[in-house]
Amino acid sequence: MAITKLLLTQEGIVLLRLSGRITGEEIIATLESIWDDPLCLPSFHQFWDGREIAELVVDWPDMTNLVKLARRRPPFTGKAGRVAVVAPRFIDYAFTRAILVQTKRCLVEKDVFREINDAVRYLELASPTLSLRDTVADT
Repeated sequence: MAITKLLLTQEGIVLLRLSGRITGEEIIATLESIWDDPLCLPSFHQFWDGREIAELVVDWPDMTNLVKLARRRPPFTGKAGRVAVVAPRFIDYAFTRAILVQTKRCLVEKDVFREINDAVRYLELASPTLSLRDTVADT
């Protein structure tokens, strides 16, 4: 699998690093694993780092399934964490933007960024005590 997940419980964030060939099925499976993990609270932010994606393989059924999955996210109480996606390649950025537009009615604040520093700033603004600079240092 080309998606590695790191749960930072003290910081309240799920750090996901995507590399190599990424498929729609992998993205769906990763989202389901986050939502099924009892240690991963709905208030946790998600940071999807796509700087190392070499190829994104997503077909129409994958797009449809991603939108359906986002719309049926398990119910929760309290404030949801934000989702930040770093997608420097145009195709990855365009794909993510299309998914975000289709799921804009979902209760989670989410955005896609071309630069990692902008994504870090977006999450840090939501949680003033959060400091991601060292965790996701731009290398």
